[in-house]
Amino acid sequence: MKQQIKKFEDLRIWQDSHLLTIEIYNSIQEHSAVYCGDELNADMSSSFGGIPRSLERGGCHKITKKFPKDELYGVISQLRRASSSVPANIVEGFYRHSTKELINFLFNARGSTGEVIYFLLLSKDLGYIDQERYIKMREKCELLAMSINALINSLNKK
Repeated sequence: MKQQIKKFEDLRIWQDSHLLTIEIYNSIQEHSAVYCGDELNADMSSSFGGIPRSLERGGCHKITKKFPKDELYGVISQLRRASSSVPANIVEGFYRHSTKELINFLFNARGSTGEVIYFLLLSKDLGYIDQERYIKMREKCELLAMSINALINSLNKK
């Protein structure tokens, strides 16, 4: 039996993109409390294995701790904006009046996922994050992009 989607929070792709955004935001906060998962809704299991390890209690990673402070309004800002654009586009599409509009916003969300991948790659190439962290974050982004594609394909068949 298929689950009825009544609100955007029911969408798995929104859950995954929201968790990814939280992970990116938390990883670049220098002097504020880190949101490590205790407050996360237990129902928000993601397609990449539940709450990401980086958000589990005591396991927060600072992917950008090597970022220079002058990058606050450069790569850091761009990475935050791109990551938050993914779930924001999903929500905006959800509240539109047609499937066609939803699909357009899902394409935007997928594009923003690609933008996150680029800024992670740039961060790695500039030496701000290590190869291992880059690979883990990129895999999450690739999985999310595939999930967005699957929903687009499903909606196009209707």
